[in-house]
Formats: sequence, structure tokens, C-alpha cells
Amino acid sequence: MAETLTRSTGKLEDLLDELHQMVLGEPRQPLALMAEDAVMHWLRVVEGQDPIQPRLSREGYIPTGFHFGMEPQAENWLDHCAIGGDAEDFPSALRAREEEMLRTMRAFDSHGGYRGSSTLCDQTMLAVARFSRFLNTWGLEGELRHRRRWGMKNERKAGPADIYQPRDAQELLIRTRRALFAWEPFCNNVIVAWEENQLDPFNHAVAAMREALESTIGEHAGDSGADLPELAVPGYPLRPLSEPRQKVVISAPEQRPLRTRTLFPLRMQHLRERMAMAPQPSATLLASLAEDVRHFLAMCQDNHFILAYTPGFTDRNRAGLAVIKSVSTQHPFLLDPQGFFKKAVLFHNGTYSREGGALDQLYLQLRQLERQGNSERWAGETRELRGPIDQCVIAWDENRWDVFTSGLLALGEILRLRHEESA
Repeated sequence: MAETLTRSTGKLEDLLDELHQMVLGEPRQPLALMAEDAVMHWLRVVEGQDPIQPRLSREGYIPTGFHFGMEPQAENWLDHCAIGGDAEDFPSALRAREEEMLRTMRAFDSHGGYRGSSTLCDQTMLAVARFSRFLNTWGLEGELRHRRRWGMKNERKAGPADIYQPRDAQELLIRTRRALFAWEPFCNNVIVAWEENQLDPFNHAVAAMREALESTIGEHAGDSGADLPELAVPGYPLRPLSEPRQKVVISAPEQRPLRTRTLFPLRMQHLRERMAMAPQPSATLLASLAEDVRHFLAMCQDNHFILAYTPGFTDRNRAGLAVIKSVSTQHPFLLDPQGFFKKAVLFHNGTYSREGGALDQLYLQLRQLERQGNSERWAGETRELRGPIDQCVIAWDENRWDVFTSGLLALGEILRLRHEESA
């Protein structure tokens, strides 16, 4: 074990030395700024504040990707996603969802005039979020069946739907991974543009996804077309386990001579000092960190960067920048907190079921309340609401009924108490 740690540490040190020499050997901008940001991320990883950014490997596998955090128990799902016992169920279920998405995208594009936040933009984002949840739920299903094929431990109880042949497990794993890595970048672009409240990027993301859907399933739904759009390239940053979405930026920036002082050497020195003082990390962490440094080095050499950032938020119109919704209005949960609390209780105790059809619209209203909090920079009265909202949003994405309804109840209790105190 000690030998493995020493070998992993040495590999990481060599890669950091190579990056250090590259950045300082030919000072360029924005390369130096990107390298500073990367070193700061690695520093937070060493300190345990950030996870390693999961990236699509050349083998098509990510060990810490978001789909591994999906709800494994079918009885706790918000959406069963047409999961059955045969690997052949997935292609038909995927095609049905693709056709539904194409109809939604065409309806969005055919609408004339301003696409208001309260109508088509919101409903389109909701449809894309449902499609993403479908892909991730099936993604975990493929991983779990493949684990059972090899007798590996898993979190889900086996049931009648788990009677299959080993070849079926391998086939399902390949199909679900390919679909996830093909469509998730499109879904992420649409949803993040909506989260950032930027109309033009949202329109472009919807148009790109519509074109991919049309080339996949043909001009008319059901026609033969390509199996899937082009897969995400190796190294593409994917959503971390049980974390919010990230904005993915792909660029080949013009490298200009660096005319200002860079803090890169100081950042790198701080990283090395922190690594020396930190408790001995695991060989797995060191290997993952070394792989991330190697990937960043390759991006620097090719001048082709695929980077992940925390999404921003545009709260008002500016010259040349249209927003989806420019003015925050009173939210229905805030106008009737008692009514929302009663609804949250009925969902939490199971009186309102998944089949009632209200969960998706409730999720959309939560996202709109989140948007209002973003517009107010989560200050004042909105600060206390952020925790339950984040819990609900991630639980909905992870297909978890119990965590989603618990978050609803916590949010309802906060709003009810505020109402009673102000009465």
C-alpha cells in the first residue's frame, strides 16, 4: 500500500512539474488564467472541499458520475421510466422519449413572438429535465444489472425484472451508457441556459437538440435514422454525483502574450505545500487527481478546452442580452404559504400519489422560486429557503420520492411559520 501511494504521488508530482514548466516557459493569456483556476480546483480537492471532476473516459465509463446516485429502489421512484425485465425494452422506451422530445422542440420553434418564461421556455425546460432523468435512471439500471452479472454487491434488491441472460446485461450497459453520453450534453446545455436566465443561449441549445433529434429519428417520428447523435468526446466533464448542474464551455481561445503578472506560481506553490501538509491521501484520489492534471495538460497542448463552471444568473435585461424573465413577481408559494404547506403534507404522507400529475408542475414552481432567490442573490428572507429548494431539485433529478417530499415539507414548514409570525 505504501509503495502504491509513493508511486501515485510521484506520478502526480511529475505531471505538476510538466504543467508548471509549460505555463511559465511561454507566458500566454488566457492559458495562465485557466491554469490558475485549475490549480485552485485541485487545491480544494486536496482539502476535501471539492470532488474530482468526473469526465468521460476513453472506455466510456465514469466511476463517480451523477447516474450512480440515482434512486435504486423502484418503489421510491418518481418516474418508472418504462423499465422492464428485458434489455430490449430500452430502445423502444428511448425512442418514445425521443419522439416526445422532438414534438416539444418543434412546438417551441413554431411559436411566434416572444417565448415567455411562464409558457414555452419553462415547459420546454421541464420536458428536457424529464428526459435527462429518464437517461440517468436507465443508466443506473444498466450499471446495476451488469454488477449482478459479475456477482458484485449493489444497493438494489433483485426482483422479477432481474431475470436476464448475461449477454442482455452487457448489451443493456452499452446501450444505456451510449444514450446517456450522447444526449446528456444537449440536455445540460438547455437546462443550464434556463438556469442562467439567458434567452439567446436557451434558444440556441433548444435548436441544437432539435436538430440532433431530427437526424436521429428521421424527419418524421418513426422513420429510420441514426441510432444516436455523436457521443461526447473523451474528457467531457459530466455532472458530479449528487451535485447541481455545471455549465460546460468548449473553446479554442486565441493565445496572446501575457502582459500582466500571473499568480500561477504562487497557486502552484500553495498546492504543493498543502499536499505536503495534508494527511496521506488514498491512492485512488491521487490517481484520479493525476488523471485530471494529465487531461488539463492535453487541453493546453491542443489549445482545445472543455471546462466546467458554476452557472451564473442574469437578473435583468442589458444591451444585447435578452433574458427569459426580466422581472421577479410574487411566487404562488409565497402568496399562499398555508395552501402550499397543506399540499406538501399530503405529498409527504402519500395522500397525493405520483400518478396524480402534479409533481412535475410542482418541480417547475420550485425552479421558479429558485430563480427568484437567484435574482435576490439569496439574501434576506430567501436565504433560509435555499437548502430545502436545493434538496428538492436534486432529489427530483435523482428520481427520489422520499427525499423530494421531505424537502417539500421542510420548505412548507418554513413558509408556514413565517406566515404565522407575520399574521
